[in-house]
Amino acid sequence: MVGALSGALSALVITLAAAVAWFQLREAQIDREARDRPFVVIDFRPEPTSVINLRISNIGKTVARDVRFVVDPPFVTKQGNQRDIMKLGVFQTGIRSLAPGRVIDLHGRGTNVALCLCCCSPAG
Repeated sequence: MVGALSGALSALVITLAAAVAWFQLREAQIDREARDRPFVVIDFRPEPTSVINLRISNIGKTVARDVRFVVDPPFVTKQGNQRDIMKLGVFQTGIRSLAPGRVIDLHGRGTNVALCLCCCSPAG
């Protein structure tokens, strides 16, 4: 009787330990996948001349592929003589690939983009 009880208890402990080990391995895999993925950001970089440059960068650990941007509501400019920033290639067709640490700078003056970017709510 004691032998059967200790055998059942041992089986329960081993099953419990296996379940905990599986859970820890799964959590480690999820954590690794979260850390080892691309992470693309768009930064606004204002200059003293009121030009706002855009910087697109991959701060993740792997290559970002087929990057597309959805900007809602779209960026607008208050300068009538400037190109519509939403018609730039990166916003129209996206970026085919962006390596880790790679940076794409969109300068206001060089590309005649926009001097005053606004991101307004739909209400106004």
